[in-house]
Amino acid sequence: MEILGFENRDFNEDRAFEEGALFEYKFGKDGDLNIRSLLLGDDNPVYTRKFAELAATTVRPVLDELSESDALKREASWNYENQERMAGLVFDHCVIDWNTTIKTKAGSIESNRENFIALMAGKKTSHIFDMFLRDASTRKNYQISEEALGNLLTPLDGS
Repeated sequence: MEILGFENRDFNEDRAFEEGALFEYKFGKDGDLNIRSLLLGDDNPVYTRKFAELAATTVRPVLDELSESDALKREASWNYENQERMAGLVFDHCVIDWNTTIKTKAGSIESNRENFIALMAGKKTSHIFDMFLRDASTRKNYQISEEALGNLLTPLDGS
């Protein structure tokens, strides 16, 4: 008998590209943020292609016009407009759903594309986007937990 699957416990393609992983960020009295996302990075070909297109139209043309030392400084910085574009790209190709208890002066934040981008690119909250990008591009975060794997391997009759 040839068993299919179970080749790589460190990475689960269904979870990475269909179900997504849930990332939970707790900021005490400032609120919580939950994002269910597909894997970011080279393993996600649609995201990778769109990221390359974004980089070619936003960062590269500007760098080509600068001296080498200015280009290095510019490349190290990331302006608000580019942060918005990046957040939109991530939302369109990786975010499955999200919600937050973070508040604005107007009250609760509705979970939609526009608000995701505003939250991820905001001056007070852009550090959240950095954390999320790191977490969502880490393959290990898309593995099947040992508990879930144990449940899969436990006989239904309990024996």
